[in-house]
Amino acid sequence: MTITLKSPASKMAAVILISLGFLAPILWVAKTALASMVSEHPTVQSLQLAAQLDPTNAEYALYLGRQLQYNVADIDSSRAAAELLHAIELNPFEPQAWLDLSRNLDLQGKTAEAEVALRGSDYMAPHLPGFQWSIANTFLLHGGTDEAFRHFKAVLMAAPDYGAQIFRIAWKAAANPQQVLNEVLPDSPSVQLDYLNFLLAQRHEDATDSVWKRVEATPGSFPVTKVSPYFDYLLGKHRLDDASRVWADLVRRGLVPSTDQANEANMVLDGDFEEPVLNLGFQWRFSNVDGVQVSIDNTTFRSPGHSLRVEFEGKSNLDYHDFHQLVRVQPGHRYRLTWFMKTDDITTDSGVRAGVRDAYNLHALDQDSESVTGTTAWSPYSMDFTTGPKTDLVVLSLPVRVPTPKLDNLVKGRVWIDDVQLVPLK
Repeated sequence: MTITLKSPASKMAAVILISLGFLAPILWVAKTALASMVSEHPTVQSLQLAAQLDPTNAEYALYLGRQLQYNVADIDSSRAAAELLHAIELNPFEPQAWLDLSRNLDLQGKTAEAEVALRGSDYMAPHLPGFQWSIANTFLLHGGTDEAFRHFKAVLMAAPDYGAQIFRIAWKAAANPQQVLNEVLPDSPSVQLDYLNFLLAQRHEDATDSVWKRVEATPGSFPVTKVSPYFDYLLGKHRLDDASRVWADLVRRGLVPSTDQANEANMVLDGDFEEPVLNLGFQWRFSNVDGVQVSIDNTTFRSPGHSLRVEFEGKSNLDYHDFHQLVRVQPGHRYRLTWFMKTDDITTDSGVRAGVRDAYNLHALDQDSESVTGTTAWSPYSMDFTTGPKTDLVVLSLPVRVPTPKLDNLVKGRVWIDDVQLVPLK
């Protein structure tokens, strides 16, 4: 069907309508862009203009409310509250508007209304740590410890890095480690271990055992290194059964290898160096020593497919016992340590050997094997020893190098060790 416009007036009206149809979206885009540009330079005047140009945009009302609430030169609490309420009317799902309104009402002494607004922010952002952090601190400021702890828990669930700050605040608020454990810590063994290590660092050792029980009861994985401070604390207190229980839990979770656990056939863990060196617990440990390079070698070994390789760089007259393993033993028993060793140009009269010591009392047991120097092929070595009447934990060190009084005393060379075994003698 064809429409014919005969009069000049009707033709002009049609042209105007068509033009307006094209201009309307262009004007809307221009208006929105202008409002956005104006809001980039936030002053009360620019934000008011932006809100006039784009009155349905809740952000401009929010920014204007924040400007009137926090900018020293523009503070007007009543106007700020009105703008924040307007922002919520335009977008009730914006948690920042609820939070700012709560602060505004709180400063005006309207505590009940402030709490309603605060809960609005919580409802809109239950899992956002930044908002939960602010909400928790607000409740804590007003003495709502239980409510604050619930929100701190939400923070830790989403952002464990807040842990140290939250633990300090919670301790000051409650001074009760059990309350913090029950009300603040989420079901995350990693966060629970952070709290345990916080307690150790603050010398609240008596509170750590209940935290570890919570860790044991909570499924999940975590960086195994987080257990090291607690494990060493137990060793320092001579609580070997508890340390063994912690180690067993790490094995159960698959966080340490279970393929080579200690038994009467060999009390040494990973004596053939086929597993990664964990540097904790009952596995091999080491310290970084200047002038010594320690590595696991997959090119030179006695039994497939790795060995321990230690290189002395000739920088000092070393007293070296720093690659070692802690082994539980029975008091007053005889044991035999065996190992295979290969050397390459070990200098000085004090070469490399093995050593075993009582972990708590050197007077009870402190024994080294014969020294090996120069260059040797893979060869078997052994050393028998008897534990003291109270010796229940020994430090097994391989290799050991003791200082020498000779003038030419800078030790240099390489040593490889493999197939380490420790067995009880009948």
